[in-house]
Amino acid sequence: MEYESRPLDVDEGVFKYRTYGNGGKAGVVYFFHGFGDRVETFLSQINCLVLQGYECFGFDFPGCGENINIEMHPDRMLDVAEKIIRVNSHRAALLVGHSLGGLFALRLVGKLENMKNMEVVVIESTLIDCDLKFFKSINIKGNNPASEFAALLDSNSVPSCYLESYKNNLCSMSPSSFVLYVNDVCDNIVSYRKRIINMQQVIHYCFGSRSPCQSERQSLNDLRNFEIMRFEGVEHWVHIDAYNEFNGAITEIARKLSVKKF
Repeated sequence: MEYESRPLDVDEGVFKYRTYGNGGKAGVVYFFHGFGDRVETFLSQINCLVLQGYECFGFDFPGCGENINIEMHPDRMLDVAEKIIRVNSHRAALLVGHSLGGLFALRLVGKLENMKNMEVVVIESTLIDCDLKFFKSINIKGNNPASEFAALLDSNSVPSCYLESYKNNLCSMSPSSFVLYVNDVCDNIVSYRKRIINMQQVIHYCFGSRSPCQSERQSLNDLRNFEIMRFEGVEHWVHIDAYNEFNGAITEIARKLSVKKF
């Protein structure tokens, strides 16, 4: 799908981000990919929303894809993403994040809480104890831990249609960024979670019915600012394995946001 690549000068170098459907009148949607992935993971969603008049933004995280030569702490990434979003702060904005990108989106909402025309949708965002256990299990030693991690993946953990793409994305990732992201989650997820569950913003939390830790994920519905969306027959990669249902869900959230009065 066609996009415009935009450079942003930052202290760490030239950070690149993309816009799809430039000038879309319906609203703006920002996408944040998961651990070691790239923004192309959301192409189905981007295509769906652009066809309905939305402008979509996304970028490869530092150390990944187009930004492989940028090394940046997640806190610094928040500043960069906030700068991109603030330019369009007069427009209704939907934030969509998968896995680690979902955690990033939720932390970003904390910096944007004065923006009233905003919604956030996350797919199994890195948040619960089950997620922390997963990150603690990742081996970050060796010369290229990302490649070693990729070698452990199969179609039981990643959709077969996306498995090779995800492995390639991981193997091309900066080893230092791989370690940085793992350590940040292991060291800080508890403090991040405390801030997130105390935010005023409503969080649409999506998860697959076949993902592990079902009761822990479902229990998020007991929190005042979480709305749970369960997708049947799929696991962690809801936006790929249940793309029709997920596309319909985020389109409806975006539509309601675009007509909402603030």
